[in-house]
Amino acid sequence: ADWLIGMNLSRAYTIRARQAGYENISVGRVMTPTMALVVRRDEEIKNFKPVTHYSIQAIFKNNFGEISATWQISEKISNLDSEGRLLDKKTAENFLKKFNSESKNFGKIISVEEKNKIENQRLPYSLSTLQIEAGKKFGYSPQIILDTMQNLYEKKLTTYPRSDCEFLPENQFDDAKEILENLRNFPKLAEFVKNADISIKSRAWNDKKISAHHAIIPTRIKAESENLNEIEKNLYFMVSQAYLAQFFQPHEYKSTKIIISFAGEKFVGNGKNITKLGWKAIYKNFLQDDSEESESILPQVREGEPMRYISGKILEKTTKPSTKFTPSTLLQAMKEIYKFVKNDELKAELKECSGIGTEATRAGIIEKLQSSGFLKLAEKFFEPTEKAQMAVKILPDEIIYPDTTAIWERSEEHTSE
Repeated sequence: ADWLIGMNLSRAYTIRARQAGYENISVGRVMTPTMALVVRRDEEIKNFKPVTHYSIQAIFKNNFGEISATWQISEKISNLDSEGRLLDKKTAENFLKKFNSESKNFGKIISVEEKNKIENQRLPYSLSTLQIEAGKKFGYSPQIILDTMQNLYEKKLTTYPRSDCEFLPENQFDDAKEILENLRNFPKLAEFVKNADISIKSRAWNDKKISAHHAIIPTRIKAESENLNEIEKNLYFMVSQAYLAQFFQPHEYKSTKIIISFAGEKFVGNGKNITKLGWKAIYKNFLQDDSEESESILPQVREGEPMRYISGKILEKTTKPSTKFTPSTLLQAMKEIYKFVKNDELKAELKECSGIGTEATRAGIIEKLQSSGFLKLAEKFFEPTEKAQMAVKILPDEIIYPDTTAIWERSEEHTSE
């Protein structure tokens, strides 16, 4: 398929492109639909029309504390768009006046829904997940990450870098004691190693999930920090963090949803109380967006309990377009290609597919799109060139949308199984 499409269509459409005054055009089974993702995203952003909509955030109080709750907009209210958003600020202002005028009256909790949730240890890295996370955290390109992991592999400090697997063979579980002991030497890891429990066997240890290679982890060779450059240190640290997470307890929290009735309207408050930090203790000081920490901690409540309305404010929000692709998010899109197929019926069918391209080729494909003049990197975001826009116009949908090649990738996976 690569040969048929690459060789034949590149020749055919180069002739057509030259007739239109352009240079040679290369077509690829994976490269072209990847390029088209960037072109379509660019068009989507250019044609985007922002929508301003309004809601009300209210504060209620009981003897134990305050609850921030959002007004639930009824479908009966006028000036709503097709997605149920309130577009008229005056309507929101009138409701806020109503709530303030009834502040002497109590609201009532009509529902309290509590769920105890467990978040198991994160899995170790495959190449793609490392490229995505390290790209977002440090801005490294997929190719730099692959090259660096190859260097660490050749130094025998980490395992095979081109793995598409996030699981580990059970017969390597006994290596953990030695690996963790070596990590004590590495800056910032010693405190975590001290609290690790090597008796914990996470879901990562699963022979049935192993493909040709297992997840990327530190080896039994001790890493000397002073012998590594900055990128090597950062990636080795990330790989080690993910491995260490396997030897901490699961993360546990209680998720609570409270519905309050007041002035004939409903308000919803959500909160999350951490009951056991578990493996997230390793990431607590390194995550840029710790969702658990940003969630409200709700006071003790019970159904039927009266709640006093304290205050309210209008929230004005404006819809934003999708963001442009970065090298790491484009690689993530290739891995999660089911989200971008043209035929919606294929999404569920392709969700289990590992995307288009392979762990070893995705970074190279993104690099080739730049060297071939289809994409350019402006700051950290990809911009399609005029050549890319032209290619999308003249190429058939079967080539520029990922549906066909994703189905082929899935068929290959099934055949190899």
